[in-house]
Amino acid sequence: MVRGKKPACYDQQPVDAASIAFACLEAYQSIGGQHYLDLAHRAHRWFHGENIHGLSLYDETTGGCFDALTPAGVNLNQGAESLLAYLLCEQHAAKYVQKDQPAALEQSS
Repeated sequence: MVRGKKPACYDQQPVDAASIAFACLEAYQSIGGQHYLDLAHRAHRWFHGENIHGLSLYDETTGGCFDALTPAGVNLNQGAESLLAYLLCEQHAAKYVQKDQPAALEQSS
C-alpha cells in the first residue's frame, strides 16, 4: 500500500478473509460486542459469494476452495492453503453461529 493511495482491491485471497474472521472472533471473545461477531460472519460469507463479484469461492463439486478473486472473477486453482483457510473459517463460524446466533446460519445458507 502506498501512502495517500487507495488500497488495492485485488487479488482477494481466502487466507485474508479467514484471518479477518479469526481476528474478529478473537475480539468478540476478548471484549465482547455484537459488532465483532457480525464482522466475523461477514468475512465468513465472503467465501459463499458475499464479495465484490458475488461469486462463491467454495466449489461444491470438488469440495475445494478457489485460490483468489481477481478482476476477472475467481482464480480456478484450488490449493491446500485456500482449502485450509476455508475449512478453519467454516469450523469457527459454525461454533459461534450455534452458540450465539442460531438464526444466522439459516440466513447465510
